[in-house]
Amino acid sequence: MESVFIDVQDCVIYASAVVSQANELITEDGFVRQTACYIRNPGGARQEMIQRFQTVRDSLVSDYSRLFGWPSDRVLVPEAVNINMIKRYLNGTNP
Repeated sequence: MESVFIDVQDCVIYASAVVSQANELITEDGFVRQTACYIRNPGGARQEMIQRFQTVRDSLVSDYSRLFGWPSDRVLVPEAVNINMIKRYLNGTNP
């Protein structure tokens, strides 16, 4: 939370997506969606933020792996999507 500056309630939602092993996190909150995208793919962040998001991702995977006894490669980091992305996918226009 303090590493990526999202609110407590957003952390709870994100953590719930990870614990439930969701493939996707649906949100219309642009900041949360972008943050989740950067956690999933740190290389997509601005150059000066890549290491921060990589550290967050590594910590998240390590902590969940240890806490639940999952192999680290089993910890899914959900992809963040919004309703427009879903509509494009359903219409067959998703790139």
